[in-house]
Amino acid sequence: MLYLANFKEGINFILSSVKKLRGGKKNINGIKGTRELLEKGCYPVEEEISEEYEPVYEKFSGWKEDISTCNEFDELPENAKKYILAIEKYLKTPIVWIGVGPNRKNMIVKKNFNLN
Repeated sequence: MLYLANFKEGINFILSSVKKLRGGKKNINGIKGTRELLEKGCYPVEEEISEEYEPVYEKFSGWKEDISTCNEFDELPENAKKYILAIEKYLKTPIVWIGVGPNRKNMIVKKNFNLN
């Protein structure tokens, strides 16, 4: 399993070995045909309006390798690293802790991050 956390958003992602991953990038107005792009963080709350928008996903290849013994970011499978870096880029904040198992000792502390 892969657990991710960051300081700014407090967002956690939990993943196990999967073949394909999708990450939401943006939402566009798909029903009215305008293809209007929503700003990040500006999703409409009204159900009638939100039904007019469809998510646009970025696709990632998954991994099947056992990551529970990884102690450093560089030891993770290449596809796991790509996924983590894409999340950092999208959130514009570093992922600091990467859990590779259910216990605290199964934690990678990603080096070279900046909290500012």
